[in-house]
Amino acid sequence: MNRRQLAPHWLLLAAVIMTGACTPARRNAGQEYSSAELGGVSLRQPEEASLTWGELRALAGEADVVLLGETHDSAVDHAFQLEFLRWMMNEHPGTALSMEQLERNEQPIVDEYLAGKIDAATFIEKTGSADWAGKGSWVKWYQPLVDTAREHGASVVAANSPRQYSRAAYKAGLASLRELPAEEQGLFALPLLVDDTAYRAAFAKSMADHPGITPEMIDGMYAGQQVWDATMADSIVRAYQKNPKVVHTVGHFHVEMEGGLVSQILAREPRLVVLVLLPNASTRRADFKVYRTPSGV
Repeated sequence: MNRRQLAPHWLLLAAVIMTGACTPARRNAGQEYSSAELGGVSLRQPEEASLTWGELRALAGEADVVLLGETHDSAVDHAFQLEFLRWMMNEHPGTALSMEQLERNEQPIVDEYLAGKIDAATFIEKTGSADWAGKGSWVKWYQPLVDTAREHGASVVAANSPRQYSRAAYKAGLASLRELPAEEQGLFALPLLVDDTAYRAAFAKSMADHPGITPEMIDGMYAGQQVWDATMADSIVRAYQKNPKVVHTVGHFHVEMEGGLVSQILAREPRLVVLVLLPNASTRRADFKVYRTPSGV
């Protein structure tokens, strides 16, 4: 694991549609996407029925935020992300790209690259991202996303907290971050109160499977996880305030269930419609969830 690989690889791969009223989306059992459209991945509902390209267009058109889950070292997942992002930026000009893989303190470097002031090699060197998801992974999988945004004149958001703040939460608790100097407060966000029961239980189970991990260590690690989720959520909401839509790339675990990134987004801006797409390399399909606040809230 390289210095900044953030999300764990313990996947729960839910195949459920979550809406405010748990209303099923439309189905068409006879059609799938083509390889040219979504990197060879089909999008399916829990009953194994495929969505058509038009149905995904409708879902994406309704969504304010699209969270593209990934297994960090999955070529299939990254092919899906790239094709979807290209389509989204063509279909919805002004869509911003937000990335777990870039940290807030790196935003000036991102902006330099988008403005053409530095080349890709310098950008990768300055952010230390070359091997983010394995040797040479940035050039293969993440740089094409950034370049797609640049080609469209779109914003790229360095959405995550610098790793030092998740470490601080692990070692000294979330309260310790409130005591940091004001100039550092903008580099992270603290979690808002949400129902994270299932999310926390899944995280604890994943951590407990590793030898030598104590309950106290799990509590600290979860605090670090919360800093990542809260900071990304805050970054996404801020990006949405300036852009008509936001597409965010993120590890699967952060968006597998309520309580993590999705809940932190909706706690900050409950009017948003959030679409989660979860590619699964082993089946070459993607499950999806739609989160929206119940009417009247």
